[in-house]
Amino acid sequence: MKIFAVTFVESVLFFIFLLILVGNSDKINLQCIITQKTYTLDFPIIVAVAWFLGFIEMLIFQILFLKTREKQKITAYKKQYEKNAVSEAEKDNQIKALENKVKTLETALESVLKKNN
Repeated sequence: MKIFAVTFVESVLFFIFLLILVGNSDKINLQCIITQKTYTLDFPIIVAVAWFLGFIEMLIFQILFLKTREKQKITAYKKQYEKNAVSEAEKDNQIKALENKVKTLETALESVLKKNN
């Protein structure tokens, strides 16, 4: 959304710049430096082209922004999944270790009880 706002402001500023540059005339005369030919352009066409290019620029930047944001979310989800998987594996290992301790204590208790009887 910020990219859209920046591009919109940029388009408006460019439009104001063209208004100041051209004044109230409807035609713009451009002279090519190399061929020395003079080209006459309509002001509304220039504004329409400038707006269209600004709109295309906004779409490209927005798509790029959304793709990078999506990649960041995917990597964050992967990290969280791996973290959860590691913590579950650690919990399983701790449970197995405690079960082994309980078994050794049970066998020790049984052996002590057999000696006392």
